[in-house]
Amino acid sequence: MNNTNNGTCQLEKSDIFAATLAIPILQVLLNFVVAVAAIRSRLKLQNNYVYLYVLSMLAANIVFGLFAGYTMANRVFLIEETKLYFEDSQEGLRQQTWWVWRNATVLTMFLVMSANVSSLMYGLRESSYFVGPGSAAAARRKIKSRKSIRQKRNKAIAVVLATWFVPLILAIAAMAGWNCLSQCSCHGVQSDWQNFCSREAGDGCSRILPPLTSSFLLVIASLWIVLALGIGIMLFTTIKKFVSTLESSRSPSLSQRATDNEAAAAEPISAEIGQPHVANEHNGKVNCCKLSSFNYTVRVMIWIAVLFSVCSFPIVITIFLDCSVIDKLNISAVTISYTFALVYCILTPVLLVVYMLRLRQAVFNLFTCCTTTVIQRGPSTYSTTST
Repeated sequence: MNNTNNGTCQLEKSDIFAATLAIPILQVLLNFVVAVAAIRSRLKLQNNYVYLYVLSMLAANIVFGLFAGYTMANRVFLIEETKLYFEDSQEGLRQQTWWVWRNATVLTMFLVMSANVSSLMYGLRESSYFVGPGSAAAARRKIKSRKSIRQKRNKAIAVVLATWFVPLILAIAAMAGWNCLSQCSCHGVQSDWQNFCSREAGDGCSRILPPLTSSFLLVIASLWIVLALGIGIMLFTTIKKFVSTLESSRSPSLSQRATDNEAAAAEPISAEIGQPHVANEHNGKVNCCKLSSFNYTVRVMIWIAVLFSVCSFPIVITIFLDCSVIDKLNISAVTISYTFALVYCILTPVLLVVYMLRLRQAVFNLFTCCTTTVIQRGPSTYSTTST
């Protein structure tokens, strides 16, 4: 660590960011309430593996909100800066390690959130039926038993662990040495952001997210692009399949109607997405509950996918600008990018509560003395409330 005073370090407090601190606080509280409601109703949701993806998404939002909020608060209150220059001591080493860890964690959480969007879309597709040509044979295979539900739950657990594993490894790699601490003379939040970390020796330091290296930031941005493309492809194929489902369901055969009715009675999560609807089989409208349910599934997929892409895109642009030769880049660009991502984290639980019936009931039960349950008898679905 270069501890020589080169005249580039100075105390720097950014009071202008104080107005944005309410956003991460609101985001953490909102996601925490929805997560508690889902966990509290886990017995009612135990047969629905989709809620494992939901809880993973809410947990990622909470972690990002805590680290991003702390980083933004540190710009205002200088929480962890007690000395201007790093010291070659145990306390100084802990301070340097924490500096790397929190900045790396904030960035890797973008990967966790994007992977959670993909996994939730996958889980919603798996939990919805498609009717149409050949659906009779497919419906027989999709009739859920306890064994198949357990298998899908185990698959969901594996997918959730994978979404957290790779970003965690990247953060550990940054803390273990994939950084440019040796090129920094003092802590970034207390210094002239343009000069306190050298960009000439070895792997160049980030100017706005020190002490992370430019190569680390480019890996994060590249993985985000790959995941974003995957989300787009999954959304496109889902919409295409849904359109095909609508066209093929207009004139189903009698055998298809019988099998779809059998599947509707056996499917434990047919009323999880959207509002309950009653199937009008006497008028020739087959499996309306399934179609309406999947209609809500497509809506929540579109909202979450588009919202995440729009709100996380600014940080990718900021990374590419930081790694370029452009020198006119300020630390406020990071704060603006974090604010966009926090807006996504605020709207995500709202969308989930709006479009997921049982989750909405779980949140309602959390704040009331009543218990609302969904009862399914044949094609009909309705709710009851008890005290």
